[in-house]
Amino acid sequence: MAGLIAELEVSIPALRRFANALVRDPSEADRLVRDCLVSALDSLPSRRAETDPRVWLFSIVHNLARRRAGRPRPRGDADSGVLAALGELPLDQRSMLVLVAVEDLSYADAAQVVGVPVDAAMALLASARETLRRAEADPAPATLRRVK
Repeated sequence: MAGLIAELEVSIPALRRFANALVRDPSEADRLVRDCLVSALDSLPSRRAETDPRVWLFSIVHNLARRRAGRPRPRGDADSGVLAALGELPLDQRSMLVLVAVEDLSYADAAQVVGVPVDAAMALLASARETLRRAEADPAPATLRRVK
């Protein structure tokens, strides 16, 4: 049990990165991570030992974010280009991209987090990458403000 608690603690930075990528609001991301850790601690006794702790924790964050997806979220003015495109991706595509490209999870582990078969996970990832490629190739035109 102590080893698993240590694994939870070591995973916090990765959980924060993942949560921030999903919700793009530091306060909400911190709430997601906090709720994830509370949920993980509550369910430690019933956790299956064969499950990779990182996959289990990312799954909790993803499921919490999915439940909260209908809530309005703040839009930052600093978003532009590819970062804005990343924020506009559907949650499952964004999750796959971050889990595979940033957190270095395998396709199978990322698919488990998102709750889809591996072939569907690969399709989600391909769609996300294509959307970002298009955004990078065709950035939004700069807008000018008239100042009087």
